[in-house]
Amino acid sequence: MRYPRAKWVGCAPENYSTLKIVPKFFVLHIAEGNNQSGMDAWFHDPAAQVSAHLSASKLGFCHEYVAMDEMAYHCGPWNDRAIGMEFCGYWGDSMTWFQRRTFARAALWAHHEFKIPLRLTFDPNDPAGGFLPHGVIPEGALSHPQCPGEPILVSANKVLHRIAKSRKTERKLIRSAEGVLRYTIDE
Repeated sequence: MRYPRAKWVGCAPENYSTLKIVPKFFVLHIAEGNNQSGMDAWFHDPAAQVSAHLSASKLGFCHEYVAMDEMAYHCGPWNDRAIGMEFCGYWGDSMTWFQRRTFARAALWAHHEFKIPLRLTFDPNDPAGGFLPHGVIPEGALSHPQCPGEPILVSANKVLHRIAKSRKTERKLIRSAEGVLRYTIDE
């Protein structure tokens, strides 16, 4: 299953699994780089052994590397239950307006497709699931405790609250003639 608002870029077959997942978490990452093409190249390198489902550039372009119902390698033991999104930027950066819009659209889509609750959680064992900072996932030596950084989490929390409260957002769910669901978010 592909996310309809992303450009399909794919990644090296060594960097993901075709095992099917039913996501209950949406994990937020920071790329530690401003260049989306650099991330594209990294995920196409078989030696990387990592991937994410989506990335959001500073200008809001969304790339998809792994189908949303397949396993990306982005959060260790939680790979089998989580969608991952990388935000271009560095630890300490805030989301740009374009990244917030891209995130809002992806979050709403994930909520409708996978019933991921529109809330930030800091518990990787939360039975309800939700939107999870990468840094709280216990990965041992692979751990990134500061990922994605407080400014990204503040932005994500505001976006999620706005979506959850907005009745207009729910009315903006549109099914095209081809049967593809489209979501629009006005900010």
